[in-house]
Amino acid sequence: MSMVLHLMQVNPEDLDAFMDNPHLAEEYANVENESHASLYLDKSWHAIHFLLNGSGSRDEPLVHALLGGESLVEDYYNGPLRYITDDQVGAISRELARFNGNLLTDRYDPEQMAKEEIYPALDWDNPDTRQYVFDYFWDVVDFYTHAHGAGNGMLMYMT
Repeated sequence: MSMVLHLMQVNPEDLDAFMDNPHLAEEYANVENESHASLYLDKSWHAIHFLLNGSGSRDEPLVHALLGGESLVEDYYNGPLRYITDDQVGAISRELARFNGNLLTDRYDPEQMAKEEIYPALDWDNPDTRQYVFDYFWDVVDFYTHAHGAGNGMLMYMT
């Protein structure tokens, strides 16, 4: 079974309602709606998490960008349905803004990624694999930038 990550922007008022009634968050996440800005990360999520946080480090706030947050629903598809607030989105967005091509390339370590068994255990030395990860990485940066500009929080879940 493959694991893919989904991010979905949510306004603060809806997020407050979701915290009061997590069932509403499930309904929101289950509905494909063009008004819900979302990002599908395929299987790139673990490699991007590695790029953001390095080997074994737990840098705040980037540790929360893809795999953090608080759980709203423990058993949602392939793990919990989690959220981060608009303030957390802003902090993550500001940290992501400092990334450039050189920093990203410096953090991309195929040998360490293989050693740490970064999912989905691709050939990390392959230029196409590197480009796959980098393309999704910049999608994450853009998505957080947009979410921060809109004052939104975020839902996260795996399928």
